[in-house]
Amino acid sequence: METFNNNFIDIYNTIYIFLFVSSKKKQTSFFYSYLYLNIIFSVLPESARWMISKGHYKQAEALLRKIAKTNKRTFDEEAFQQLKNEDAEVNNIIFFCK
Repeated sequence: METFNNNFIDIYNTIYIFLFVSSKKKQTSFFYSYLYLNIIFSVLPESARWMISKGHYKQAEALLRKIAKTNKRTFDEEAFQQLKNEDAEVNNIIFFCK
């Protein structure tokens, strides 16, 4: 995911900076937009679905429990187990197709 974030930041900066005319504005906008996006991407956690697909089940469970607690909901163990099982099935299919 970090590679995607860096590529996204580079593309965003290129388009954003191209819109400015003065060199000083380009340098300033590049700096602040790069700083802003790096802060945003460093604060946001990876998605639970991505964590599960990469096999980080404990981290995904912790994140989902935190989200449930924040939303004053109960964590659904069965739904989480179903996600893990679906991921295992998909990984098996991908493994056999290679």
